[in-house]
Amino acid sequence: MRKLGKIILTIVITGLLLIVAVAYFLTAMILAAESVMTAKIIGIILMGVVIFVGGAIIYNMIERIKEIKGGEEDDISKY
Repeated sequence: MRKLGKIILTIVITGLLLIVAVAYFLTAMILAAESVMTAKIIGIILMGVVIFVGGAIIYNMIERIKEIKGGEEDDISKY
């Protein structure tokens, strides 16, 4: 049961991080948009950044869940 709680907490934190990342880049895009052409270019660049950052966050979530299922719940104790 303890592992399930840690997995759920990992998923919740990942969701919150994704919301913060998307909000940050949307805010940056809105503030940086001076003209229509600039907004399109910045939007495309920031969309790529959001996809990359989101993928990295999800990858780390998957790795953490693997650690929890593998019994390495407190992996910081190795160091």
